[in-house]
Amino acid sequence: LIRDWSSDVCSSDLACGLAGNVWQLIAFRLGQSLGAAGPSAMCMAICRDRFEGSRRKHVLAWIGIILSIAPMAAPSIGALLLKHWTWRTIFWVQAGLGIPTLLLSIAMPETAAERTSRSWPGMLGRYAVLMRNRRYMLANSVMGLIAGPFFGFIGFAPIAYITIFELTEQQFGVMFALNPLVSMLGAFVCTRVAGRHSDRRILTWCLVGSVVGGVGILVLGARHFLLLGGFAAVMSFCCGVSRPLSNNLILEQVRSDFGSASSFIVFYQFIVGAACMA
Repeated sequence: LIRDWSSDVCSSDLACGLAGNVWQLIAFRLGQSLGAAGPSAMCMAICRDRFEGSRRKHVLAWIGIILSIAPMAAPSIGALLLKHWTWRTIFWVQAGLGIPTLLLSIAMPETAAERTSRSWPGMLGRYAVLMRNRRYMLANSVMGLIAGPFFGFIGFAPIAYITIFELTEQQFGVMFALNPLVSMLGAFVCTRVAGRHSDRRILTWCLVGSVVGGVGILVLGARHFLLLGGFAAVMSFCCGVSRPLSNNLILEQVRSDFGSASSFIVFYQFIVGAACMA
């Protein structure tokens, strides 16, 4: 599956770069998103297959660290590409980055202990079983809300920094990179504190920190861009610390069909994120 999705991303990137109009670009971007979304779920399923207990928490935290690099570096790299080349270059560079992933996926061994039906009714049936798992649905519904403000800030950041606070594109790139950086720092902190303190205590403090960051933005965020960025960084840090533990907590509620459980986690988080961005 990872090999197929990686191939889809590479081909969609190339197609986006060759798009002749905006409707073609939108269609090819949909294909690109399908290919990019699959591995996001599979990485958690693979962790659930391969690791147990505190080891799984550490691996999920390191995945969070790695995934924070892209949104931190993307605005600066994108601005640099647009400064010297056209927008099409961005997609060709993405295709070039996807090729090593495709090659690595070819050599990757299968980790799933069970194989399930590939039919659409069989797939929908697995999700129906998942929906009846009350502990899983409750954990996913609650913990998935933490990612909402993080995505909301990503969507609003250009308006806030460039339109409202009138920062330059370079200054925006620096301020925007602050949040993925502290999110990555939060995931690293998670690798240090997981096992020393209970997950309940860590997640409780993360929720408290998220509330403090949100209230700070509401009360003081409009006064200065540094206050906005500072309180948003508090939320991003808490999100970085909590995500590995919350994902592990959710996956602990299932005993089979980890792929479906992981994919629904990603689906729900992005639905919450999209609502917050809107």
